[in-house]
Amino acid sequence: MLELNEVELIGNLTRDPEKRSTHTGKTVTSFSLAVNRGTGDKKTTAFIDCKAWAERGEWAADYLKKGKRVYVRGSLQQESWESREGQKRSKLVVNCYRIDFALPAALEPNAAAESQSALVDTAESMGMAGNGEPFPDPQADADPTPAPAGQEDMFPDSTPDDDLPF
Repeated sequence: MLELNEVELIGNLTRDPEKRSTHTGKTVTSFSLAVNRGTGDKKTTAFIDCKAWAERGEWAADYLKKGKRVYVRGSLQQESWESREGQKRSKLVVNCYRIDFALPAALEPNAAAESQSALVDTAESMGMAGNGEPFPDPQADADPTPAPAGQEDMFPDSTPDDDLPF
């Protein structure tokens, strides 16, 4: 039977990482990510607890800070415990086996493409090229000499022989 337990997230740290050692001496660093989903009025944020162990945990504690945008890859683990009042509690945690810095949201490829598209749409609606100049008239470079009778549409996209590279 095929099973899969793989998680990939990009989000911002909600607090500085907390580094601790287990009773056996292993380093574990805990942090939380704010991960957005949706856009506009339908935008929601999930707060995901993450852990990194050993050298990865050391790295996270040394280099990650509150507000940093990071990419994590790991697996889900359910932690269970009993509260002081005797109630059973549990939560899901991402055990990270890969952590990288991520681009700020404004520099991500999709965000840049959406911004560029909006700029081009605005420029086109104003009749301007991206440099503030009007778009060139495509007919401005057309040869004003009429074609011989009967050959007007014979080769509409052809180039003159003197433009050929051979």
